[in-house]
Amino acid sequence: MSKVLFLYDEIEPTVLMAKRFFEKFAEKKNIKIRFIKSAKLKQEDFNWSDVILIIRGQAIFMAEIAKIAAKKQRYVVSFYDDDFFELKDFHIRRPMQEKAITIILQNSDIVLATNNTLGEKYVKISKKAKFVKSDTSVQESELYIQEEKKEGIHVVYYVNDGTTETFEQVIGPAIPALTEKYGKNLTWSFIGVTPKMPNCVSQDNIYFYQHLSLDQFRKLLRKGRFTFGIAPLIENEFTKSKYINKFMEFTTAGLACIYSDVAPYHGFIEDKKNGFLCENTVDGWIGAFEKACNKEAREKCVENAKTQIREKFSQDAIIKRIVEEIPELLEYKKRKQNISKIKFYQLKLYSKVASVMDLFLRAKGRWKVEGFTNLIMYIWQKKVLKT
Repeated sequence: MSKVLFLYDEIEPTVLMAKRFFEKFAEKKNIKIRFIKSAKLKQEDFNWSDVILIIRGQAIFMAEIAKIAAKKQRYVVSFYDDDFFELKDFHIRRPMQEKAITIILQNSDIVLATNNTLGEKYVKISKKAKFVKSDTSVQESELYIQEEKKEGIHVVYYVNDGTTETFEQVIGPAIPALTEKYGKNLTWSFIGVTPKMPNCVSQDNIYFYQHLSLDQFRKLLRKGRFTFGIAPLIENEFTKSKYINKFMEFTTAGLACIYSDVAPYHGFIEDKKNGFLCENTVDGWIGAFEKACNKEAREKCVENAKTQIREKFSQDAIIKRIVEEIPELLEYKKRKQNISKIKFYQLKLYSKVASVMDLFLRAKGRWKVEGFTNLIMYIWQKKVLKT
C-alpha cells in the first residue's frame, strides 16, 4: 500500500476536482493519501510519503521539493492542465514560473496531463518522464436533467480568470447582428467575467455573476434555467493544449453548448451530435445560434454528450486506466532514508519572494491591457474569494 502526498499551491477548481477523484480512488484501491498546501508542508509529511504528486506546480518551492523527492527516490508525478510556457498573461513572460516548471518536469517520473499536445511537449522538457493522459471523471449522479427552460434565449458564458479578451474578440463582432435577429428575447449571463457589451444590448438583457466557488458555479449552471452555453476560443499555442472543461461542465449540467471549431474542440465535438461547432466569424456564430435555438437539436446533443461521458469518462473507467498506467500509485515504496534536516522555511521564504515578483508582473500586464477595474476584480477573486 503506497502513501501518496498531493501538493498544491492554491485551492482552485483543478485541485478540488483532483482531491475528490483521488479520495474515491484511495477508498477503492486502499491507499493512503494526504492533500497539503505547499506552504504548510512539513518534514514529517515528506518522510511519510512514497509517492509525491504535484498539482499544477509553478513555484520555486515546489521545484525544490521535486528535486529533493527525486534525490530521495520518491516516485514523482506532476499534473498539468495548462501549458504555462505559452500562457503569457497579457503578453508578460514569467521566467521564474517557467524555471520552476522545468525543474519539476525534469525530476518527474510521470507527467499526468489532460491534453495530448501538452503531455507530449512536457515529457520532452522532462527528458525522463512518461506521459499519461488524465481526464475528468463523472459519476452518474452528477449528470443533471435540466428543468423546463424560461421563455426566450438565455445564453451563459463563464471563465475562471476573469479575462474578457476572448469574448470581446470572438463574440463581440456578432452581437449587433444577433441582437437585431433575436431582439429582447436574447439575454446574456456572464459568470466571473464582465465583458464590454455594445450599446445595442439593453442592460435589462445582461446578467453578471461574481466569480463563484466550484460548487456554487455548478449549482448555478444546473438551476439557472439557461438555454445553452457558449465556448468561444481563440486558436493559439496555449489554447491547443487546453482541456475540454466546458464540454464536461455544460454536459453534466444538462446544457448544450456552441464551441469554436478549434483545438481542443475540433475533432472532439461533432456538430449537431454532441454540441454545435462554429467558425469564429460573424456568420459562423449567427448560424450556430440558429442551430442551438432548436430545442430538439439541443436535447439530442445533450443526450449524446451524456452517453459519451458515461462510456469514456466514468469514475470506474478513469480509475482503471490510471491503475494500469501508473501502478506505482498502489505499490511503490520509498527506497532511501528520510530527510533528517531541511530548512523548509528558507525555501518557502525564497519562493514567497519569487511569487510576489511574479504577481507584480501579472498585475502590471493586466492593468496595462484591461485597466484598473479588472485588476481590482482579479485580486478580489484570487485573494478574497480564495478561488
